[in-house]
Amino acid sequence: MATPVTILVGTTTGNAQYCAEEAQFRLADAGIESTITQMDGLDAVALANPGDYLFVVSTYGQGDVPDNARRLYESLIK
Repeated sequence: MATPVTILVGTTTGNAQYCAEEAQFRLADAGIESTITQMDGLDAVALANPGDYLFVVSTYGQGDVPDNARRLYESLIK
């Protein structure tokens, strides 16, 4: 049995959400369970549990980090 996948979504306009949903459908077709979680309010502690993570992030402007992913991003670069 495959390890469940946590799909983390960072988006401003919602484009990454659509991609995450497509990834979830494809994983399900392959028999892999997954959950979609918005990056809102998450920090590096969210990655403390062992498992597989798929990051789906869409940038805006000149490659700026989406607002809902900023806290996680900043906690990872420290």
